[in-house]
Amino acid sequence: MNRIPVILDMDPGVDDALAIILALKSKMLDVKAVTICGGNVGLDQCALNALKTMMIVDPNHRIPVARGSSRPVRRSPFRAGGIHGPDGLGGVQDTYPDPLLSELAAENGVDIILNTARRWTKDLVIIVTGPLTNIALAISKDPEAMRAIKEIFWMGGAFATTGNITPVAEFNAFCDPDAAQEVISFGVPMTVVGLDACMQCPLGREEIEQEVTRNPSDIGAFVKAITGMYMDFYRRQENFDGCYLHDPLAVGVAIWPDIIIKSELHHVNVVTDGAAQGMTIIDRRPRNPWLNPTCLEVLSRIDGADLNILREFGVAGIPPHVKVILSVNGDLFLRRFKELCFG
Repeated sequence: MNRIPVILDMDPGVDDALAIILALKSKMLDVKAVTICGGNVGLDQCALNALKTMMIVDPNHRIPVARGSSRPVRRSPFRAGGIHGPDGLGGVQDTYPDPLLSELAAENGVDIILNTARRWTKDLVIIVTGPLTNIALAISKDPEAMRAIKEIFWMGGAFATTGNITPVAEFNAFCDPDAAQEVISFGVPMTVVGLDACMQCPLGREEIEQEVTRNPSDIGAFVKAITGMYMDFYRRQENFDGCYLHDPLAVGVAIWPDIIIKSELHHVNVVTDGAAQGMTIIDRRPRNPWLNPTCLEVLSRIDGADLNILREFGVAGIPPHVKVILSVNGDLFLRRFKELCFG
């Protein structure tokens, strides 16, 4: 079986670390590099968290971990240390000390993305579990190299549900909405795994305890350690003693498309200013022309000037290229996740 060449672009983060474990344990992915942007915590700490996680999975790994952008493309950084802990991994630095910064790749993460894209072109998949900053910068630097890649998977957005950082915005979209809008409108095929699907994949604290007891391992002990503070947050905020597998689900959808129950092709727009910053908008009306051929035919008869106005809002014109995942088989995904990560 030919493995899929993949770049993981992320901002670790507890659930990013879980996504790394799943990606490295999967026999379907060939991880070429892990590129980092600032997000859940600062850039250097995010990079060290990625490296630390990879060393837990495979102390002899040779996959480069490279720092990209430390801040969004046009605005000030926003962090989530209160949720993920001051170190981004639940405050485990005493038990799991940080590696050295010198162990990170010297090359910039954006350049690694571009060099990998030039080498693997139509075969390359990029899985993004943080803000889309590095991808937007790569597009700006060499759009042709990025246009040739196969697909981008992104954990981001909220479509038929509320946000998790504001009433309407998901964290990754909120942190760098300008980058999100730029990447989504670029035209490369995208699969977006938003909160709608992620909230269907809960992992309880008791389940981790059972897995660690049943199959003791270094990885299991690490997962238990880093998720403790993260789960404490959900217990306080939502009375749920566990967490949701946001970022691992983006990896899961890439390797197991059969877990998808419902997806739709949409034009996606990201609000970049005001109280709705980071909101991801799709056309969910029953008369959405891309879901209703009769409406599409009617739109084709609208006056040219009026039709151009609609095109500016993605309502008519170019067919949608973004697959929005709205529903998944959470039980199936969770079972496979636990088999790989704790088995």
